[in-house]
Amino acid sequence: MTPEKMKATQLLEEHQKLIYKIAWSYHATTGLPFEELLSDSYIGFMHACQTYTPEKGKFTTCAWDCINSHLKNILKRKKQKADELSILRTTPPQSVDMNNPEELCIIRDSISKGLGEHAKTVAYTLFTLPDEQKPENRTRLKNELRNNGMSWPKIWEGMRELREFTGNM
Repeated sequence: MTPEKMKATQLLEEHQKLIYKIAWSYHATTGLPFEELLSDSYIGFMHACQTYTPEKGKFTTCAWDCINSHLKNILKRKKQKADELSILRTTPPQSVDMNNPEELCIIRDSISKGLGEHAKTVAYTLFTLPDEQKPENRTRLKNELRNNGMSWPKIWEGMRELREFTGNM
């Protein structure tokens, strides 16, 4: 093991309680899963290990600042994503001009930011095929996706995510 890795491992062992404490405080205030916050706290801690300079103060202060900064940035991105999704969900489908390329680009960009890979495939199949090629019901949609090589679990995952994304409209 290299000296840098040994030092990082030692710092991790010494500051484990600090990392848990910060992750738990974010869990208690946001309700986000503790394991997810703990993982992100470790990332912030690694950043502290890489950027710490003794001349600027104690390592504990650096670690506290790096972990908090990292978690705040993640929460900020999650809030922005939630705001984008709420705007999409509150926009009535009738207000979208399907012949306006600008509006279609905005919708496409919003969908690409808000959906996973499988849900994007389902959405693409639903919204981009010409009317004469669009499946008339869910069974035909599933068959179309299967014919394009998508597995059953991926189809169900994509449909479930798309249904959650649209708020069961």
